[in-house]
Amino acid sequence: MAAKATISLDEFLKLPPETTHGVHYELDEGGLIRLPPAGKTHAAIVLRAGSYLDQILPADRFTVLVGEAGIILDSSSSTPTVRGADIAVVENETVDDTYARKPFVVAVEVVSQNHDAEDLERKTHQYLAAGVKEVWLIYPSTGSIYVHQTGGLSTRYARGARFESPALAVTVDSERFFSR
Repeated sequence: MAAKATISLDEFLKLPPETTHGVHYELDEGGLIRLPPAGKTHAAIVLRAGSYLDQILPADRFTVLVGEAGIILDSSSSTPTVRGADIAVVENETVDDTYARKPFVVAVEVVSQNHDAEDLERKTHQYLAAGVKEVWLIYPSTGSIYVHQTGGLSTRYARGARFESPALAVTVDSERFFSR
C-alpha cells in the first residue's frame, strides 16, 4: 500500500485533483493514499468496460462515469473516507465537479499490479457498507471478474461469461471488457 498521512476531509478536498505526474489521491479513514497512474491495459479495459456499460444501460436511468470518479463514503471528522472508482454507475443526477455523496449503484475496479490486495478488499467493503449495490473487480491478467453484492454474495465469472446484474437489471457480456 502507498504511504499514508492523516488529514481531514476539508484538507483532502483542497488537494489538486491530480498531480503533474498523474498521481491521484484517496482518503481511507483519514489516511491519505497516493496512487500512481494506471498502465495501458488498465486504461484500455476502463475505456472498453465504461463504453460498453454506457451503450447497454438506459440513459434515462443511469450515468456511467470513468476515470477515478470520487465518492465521499464517510465524512466524519476523525475518519473521513473518499474513494475513487475506475468506473462508477450512478442513478441519473446532475454531473458536476464535486465528489458524489449518494452511493454509486455499481463501482468497478480494474485490478493491476499497483493494487494492494488488502486495500482492495477494504475498499470493496467500504463501498458496500456505504450503500453501493455491486462492486465489480476485473482482473485483466486472469480474465476473471468478481461481483460483490450487498448482503455478502460474491461470484466469480471467467472471461467471456455473461452475468446478470440485479442492480442494473441487465445481462453483462464480460468479453466486451477485454476485446474490441
